[in-house]
Amino acid sequence: MHNMSPNPNKIPLVDLLRQSPHKKKTALILIIGVLLGITVGYFIFNQKVAWAPGQKITGQNNSKQNEQGSVSLSQEISIDTQIPGEVVLIKKITMPESGWLAIHDDLDGKPGKVLGAAYLKAGTHQRQEVLLLRALTEDKNYLAVIHKDDGDRYFDYLLDAPLTNPNGQLEVTPFSVVVSSPRGE
Repeated sequence: MHNMSPNPNKIPLVDLLRQSPHKKKTALILIIGVLLGITVGYFIFNQKVAWAPGQKITGQNNSKQNEQGSVSLSQEISIDTQIPGEVVLIKKITMPESGWLAIHDDLDGKPGKVLGAAYLKAGTHQRQEVLLLRALTEDKNYLAVIHKDDGDRYFDYLLDAPLTNPNGQLEVTPFSVVVSSPRGE
């Protein structure tokens, strides 16, 4: 005789696994799907930024006093030379307002295609990672650029404009990628 659970519409997981191989396979796929969905959701909604050892390059580091006398932060990005990979490590970043740190290809000192971006709140952050959609390659140069957020907290290169300095000039922080020696030479 088949053992029924107290509620005939609900089948406990243990009973489901005792069913036919087809039902077992369906249950296993369902469990894997839920776990995969949770994992993907975690990475999408909890993005961070990346870094690597090497030469230190620092962007502008100034605070400005506005007309009302309060101090506002200006952008600063401190980044070491990176190693090839899908993560960029930012040593220190000061965001004057909440927005995006985007990693771009370097097109003669101007931002090219976006490789990845991370949302950061206003303030100073240490050791942030930026996950990339395409890996950094050795012996190439890239740019770290702070972008304003248009309010939706989704990065859109066309809508989330790069920050500029008081003179209206785009501020970028260049960095390079080198292959690290396996013996630390």
